[in-house]
Amino acid sequence: MDPADGPRGVTAVGHDLVDLTRPRARDRAGDVRLLRRVLTETERARVAGADPKGADRVLWAFWAAKEAAFKVHTQLRGSPPTFVHADYRVHGAPPHEPGSHGIVVVAWEGGGCRVAVTQQRETVQAVAAGDGDPAGPGTEPGVVPLSDDGLRLPTPSLPAGHLLVAETLPTKDAGGRWGQDEAELRPRFTDTEWDAVHAPASAWARLGVRRLASALLEIDEGELAVVCAPGVAGRRPPHLEHQGIRHPASVSFTHDGGHLGWSVLLPPSPPTSETR
Repeated sequence: MDPADGPRGVTAVGHDLVDLTRPRARDRAGDVRLLRRVLTETERARVAGADPKGADRVLWAFWAAKEAAFKVHTQLRGSPPTFVHADYRVHGAPPHEPGSHGIVVVAWEGGGCRVAVTQQRETVQAVAAGDGDPAGPGTEPGVVPLSDDGLRLPTPSLPAGHLLVAETLPTKDAGGRWGQDEAELRPRFTDTEWDAVHAPASAWARLGVRRLASALLEIDEGELAVVCAPGVAGRRPPHLEHQGIRHPASVSFTHDGGHLGWSVLLPPSPPTSETR
């Protein structure tokens, strides 16, 4: 079969979370200025029609889905586009009850992707994956069990041969695992990796995604690096390197308040000479 006849490859992942316990996340569903800035008219109507006790969760579900989709868009482009939240349109109703999860589509001009949104007790998390085709695979979230490294999150389902794993961890557990300050954390990074670290949570999230990639790829963690290209902070999408060479896996991570999240997307392995 000609490869062009098969399913399109999913090439980028984005992960975002909102810590609902932070003061800045509380009672914002009535913030008219915020809603007009980040949501479309249809999205604002969904927030307005939600139960008052859950309206903030609806707002932040939209927010996290847009942020995760922006990260996918950024990886597909190779650099961040201008980010106007309202230009990223969420199609479908995101879950709003604690413990629930579901799939939405986030579209931008010329493309889009599917996003799995998960409502946890203290966080809303969104994991996006795609190749820029909003009609691509991922109609149902893939539910995964608990892992030793924290709670694994539902993700968009992908074509055969792809593997996507998303995890989350409280920062208190990360500090106990990897260290609390620069003296403990700095030796765990190369100079190139450390250049993009701006806080302990930034370091922990990178260590989490590197550790997960190591386990999924069955490669020694010391051979991997999570690197951001030179440039302005916040406009440097991360990528994975193996022994100094860029790896085709896509990685994303996020942190807010007392929580971290990270995701690794592995594309299908290229065929070997025996399978060609």
